[in-house]
Amino acid sequence: LPLLKDTFWIGHGPDTFPMYYPQDDIIGKLNTFRDIRAVVDKPHSFYIQVAHNTGVISLLALLVLFGFYLIQSVKLYWKRRSSDTWVIAGKIIMGAVLAYLITSIFNDSVIYVAPIFWTLLGAGFAVNYQVKQLY
Repeated sequence: LPLLKDTFWIGHGPDTFPMYYPQDDIIGKLNTFRDIRAVVDKPHSFYIQVAHNTGVISLLALLVLFGFYLIQSVKLYWKRRSSDTWVIAGKIIMGAVLAYLITSIFNDSVIYVAPIFWTLLGAGFAVNYQVKQLY
């Protein structure tokens, strides 16, 4: 977190974390990796990764987007008991997006899962639009 003081407006750029992270913690590397030559290359948090790569302002904009989707979804589906396909799909997508956002606190964004998340988020906005039109 102390590294973020220099990345408020703009970040250091994609995948530059290892260049700015202090790599001189020999005891920590021995305890964790059993090798002092290991390089810590990720912050192991999607949110810290975004703030470091593109800036804290960028992270705040992303959190606003996620918050907008979750608030919109909760308002639509909170007490709605329906067997309509759109409502069921919306609830499932909201659960999947929420699960990803929670696990992102302790996990990086990886190429295997990130495209699925962004597709689900976009589909979630589209399904919410459809549900609003129906009800």
